[in-house]
Amino acid sequence: MWVVPLTVWNTHCRITPTIARAHIENLIVLSPPVITGSTSIPAVENPELDTVDELVVRDLLLGILYRATGDYALSRKYLEAVPLRETEVEGKWTAQVAKFELAVLDLRQVAHEPNSARDKWQAAFKAANGHLDQAAARSNANVDLSSRLDSRIMLLRDEIEVKSQALGLK
Repeated sequence: MWVVPLTVWNTHCRITPTIARAHIENLIVLSPPVITGSTSIPAVENPELDTVDELVVRDLLLGILYRATGDYALSRKYLEAVPLRETEVEGKWTAQVAKFELAVLDLRQVAHEPNSARDKWQAAFKAANGHLDQAAARSNANVDLSSRLDSRIMLLRDEIEVKSQALGLK
């Protein structure tokens, strides 16, 4: 099973945790191995992922997929790693998508907590809007998926507004 980045991004909200774990298993076995806390590429003979772009896309996909499994801490680890390498990659879209996905993660995480208090929602809205601002600031019309991401940013902002009003925060 091979993972196609755009397919994962278009369908991840509808996949089951079992399917997400299968995709994760396919990604973590690729060389060089995923190493916690390291930003350097370990020396591996004939690695399957041999560019920084490929490694960053793997981190992005792992962040998205771990969120789909409900492992929010690991999801955040991978998603936060992507923008840190923004200056090293040709695919500048990765940081933009990661910021969007971090906004989604902030909202999913608070929604997953039973009886989330209004102050937790307010903090999540603030964090999510910050991530969306950063994603929008990185928007680039030269990126093929720019209009799609811009639309998703606007839709998520609308959802935040509706939820905020429903909770009496606006």
